Amino acid sequence: MSVNVTQYSFPIVSIGDDTVQLRIIFFHGFYNTGIVNYEAHDRNIMVKKYNTLSLDYDLDDAYLVPSTLNIELWDKDLELYEMFFGTSELAINTGKSAQIYLSINGNNEFVGNVIEQSLDYNYGERTLKFTAKPRVDYINKKMLYDTDGNILNPFGYSENYHYTLPKLLEDIYKLVDSNISFSGGSLLFNHDWIFRGQHQTNYAWIDNINITELALDADEIYRNNSYGLKTCGDVLRKLSNDFGAATGLLTSQKAFFKKLFSYNSSNLQTVKVLNYRPKYKFNLIDFVRIKTDFTSWKRNYDNGIFTQLEDRYIDRKVLHICDSTDNGFTNIMALRGSDAYWVWAAKDLKFGNVWYTSAGLLSKFWYDFRSDIRKLKIVEFEIVGLSFDYMKDFNFNGGMYQPIKMDKRISEGKTIVEALYLGELL
Repeated sequence: MSVNVTQYSFPIVSIGDDTVQLRIIFFHGFYNTGIVNYEAHDRNIMVKKYNTLSLDYDLDDAYLVPSTLNIELWDKDLELYEMFFGTSELAINTGKSAQIYLSINGNNEFVGNVIEQSLDYNYGERTLKFTAKPRVDYINKKMLYDTDGNILNPFGYSENYHYTLPKLLEDIYKLVDSNISFSGGSLLFNHDWIFRGQHQTNYAWIDNINITELALDADEIYRNNSYGLKTCGDVLRKLSNDFGAATGLLTSQKAFFKKLFSYNSSNLQTVKVLNYRPKYKFNLIDFVRIKTDFTSWKRNYDNGIFTQLEDRYIDRKVLHICDSTDNGFTNIMALRGSDAYWVWAAKDLKFGNVWYTSAGLLSKFWYDFRSDIRKLKIVEFEIVGLSFDYMKDFNFNGGMYQPIKMDKRISEGKTIVEALYLGELL
């Protein structure tokens, strides 16, 4: 019987104080469940070099460049050559985007797929190089409207309905892995804005709504093409921009949504630094305009002084707004159990115990951090070991840091981290 799945498991290797193991899984497309497991060394397949495992965040694009793994293998008997480039029935039916698992210290640090265009086989040396990533193309190519501008509604959302922010993110990330979920712990939130809302029936006020309880008007995302959103990737970038956050895939099985320029003292890691290099990476901003363009609510929320220099201002239209001034307007709800609230104000304790309109807070947030050169300092750290956690902040020499870029140089047993400097410890 033809097998449907072939798995190669490589030996666990020690690199410094860490352990690393690679697995490669091929799917052959036959209509049965036959599985064969090989120890890679028994098939004369070895890791020639673990190169880098990388994560990189683009501050201006508000999107995480997905985790990327580069590997070089030695394939003595041409077995992988046959899988990727052969002409046998098995090879022809084998998916070339094989699934790659890399565990560090027993935990799945990376799960992704071989990028077919990256395959580079040296026949004479029997070596194979490739790059693997989560399949973010499933997100970036999922269209919201057809070529004539007709609504596609990819997730079948009901019209005139609000969905929670975790639900909106989940549905997009499930395009890569259907098991990603907020309740299951594979969609991580790290965001501390607080919201104030009024109950829809008894009109009682609460002022401790967290961001995971927000419910947003899906029509503004999926039934209004005036925002220029074309794909689900655009939706992720817009949602993260509108809440001062970063979002992306850590692996094919784990996603996150975390506030930028934020230090969480209850979610820290200890680092051993070999070297560090301070620098500036992002340009200063002189003016921020966050605006709304709803039929009944057209407003600008400004901070700073307008400049004619193209790269020195931010001008963005938000999908959702809560503003209690001048009789008010909101299209943001909050859901807590069976209770529903209209959200009217937002707060970031970094700016004091003050309630803002959501757009006003967003404008202040971007201006505060992008207009001060001291808050745009980036420090590149060379850190011992491979256990660094992208989702955790850290301290160094009395300073507070939030990681935005990470390169794990696996064979060297060290991690290169770029982190935002967020001030001195109090």
